[in-house]
Amino acid sequence: MNDMTSILSQPVARLGATTITLGQALGIATVLFVVLFAALVIALWRAAKARAVAAAEAADHARDTEARMADIMQAQA
Repeated sequence: MNDMTSILSQPVARLGATTITLGQALGIATVLFVVLFAALVIALWRAAKARAVAAAEAADHARDTEARMADIMQAQA
């Protein structure tokens, strides 16, 4: 356990007077990954929902067009 603690406390970057350790960098990377993954999931969910709405509207439009064509065919007969 001490080896892991010493590895995670190794400095990997310095920003001014702030030293960033490997553990902090991994923590920040994990949080960033989770946030980006959640944003991706939300974006894909919204896109799928929009596609479903568009497909329903297209099917409704096709039904209306088919009914209109049937009325025209009936009027010509």
